[in-house]
Amino acid sequence: MKKLLTVALLLLPFSLAFGAGSKGKVYELSMATNMQGPTVRAGSTQFRIEGGFDQAPEGCDKVYAAIAPEDSHMVSLLLMAQAQDLEVIVHLNHLSDGEYYSGRCYVSYLSLD
Repeated sequence: MKKLLTVALLLLPFSLAFGAGSKGKVYELSMATNMQGPTVRAGSTQFRIEGGFDQAPEGCDKVYAAIAPEDSHMVSLLLMAQAQDLEVIVHLNHLSDGEYYSGRCYVSYLSLD
């Protein structure tokens, strides 16, 4: 019982950091070039899910979210989920690296439902 309590207490900060996730199917996905130019952050990916990001932190856009260029493994998961018509759970972090563009926050955690 003591070990279970210890594990629960260790997981509490992790769960508070991510909060609740928004769930839905990916229905729009767009990617910016890696070249410097008019994009806000070169190489970023922006996407939308059905139902929007209802669990987004305050200050985050509820329609669009972004994935940082260094997190390309998350883009692979989004593409697979979209191709197989699967739902994803998305956790946004308003403080992860600032915002992508106009309140659109970066993904801090992504998983399949």
